[in-house]
Parts: sequence; structure tokens; C-alpha cells
Amino acid sequence: VEHPNIVKIYMFAEKEIGNYLFMEYIDGSCLKECYNSISTEKKLECLAICAKVGLYLKAINLCYEDFHSNNVMIENETTRLVFIDLGSLILNEKNSLR
Repeated sequence: VEHPNIVKIYMFAEKEIGNYLFMEYIDGSCLKECYNSISTEKKLECLAICAKVGLYLKAINLCYEDFHSNNVMIENETTRLVFIDLGSLILNEKNSLR
């Protein structure tokens, strides 16, 4: 998965006690924490980015099952919106763009 608004995954490991994802560190705040302090313009930008990420994932037959404001971060330095916690991505073989 490569998208500027999705956290980078560096490695995946399967162990007897569970599966692990090693991901990019995002220095920022989750959308839930900062929602009331951002402008209406930034909120609309966030909504548009969320829609674009959803369409991107649909195009590659993935579904993000754990979408909520705790799993979306706003990076401090760049204000980039980033989807995190990709452990809930599932393959959606019946999904197709029509």
C-alpha cells in the first residue's frame, strides 16, 4: 500500500503469539483530539482526503475496517492527514470499480 495519506509499512512479522506491523512514526495528534481546534476549511480538506483514501483502497481491492477519528492523524510539521492502524485492512475480492 503506497499512498501519501496512509502510514508506511516497513515490515510485517508473523510470530506464534501474534502478527506485527512495523510502521512509520507519525509525530502528530489524532483527528479526534484536534477536531474542535481546526478550521472548517481543514475539516473539509480532511473529509476530501478520507474519500480519496477510500477510493484508492477500493481500487486495490482493500477495505479499511477500522475507520474512525482515532485512527487518522494530523502530522505536526506538515499538517498531512495520515491513516494509521492498518492491521484492520482486509482483502475485498468482490470489490471492483464500476
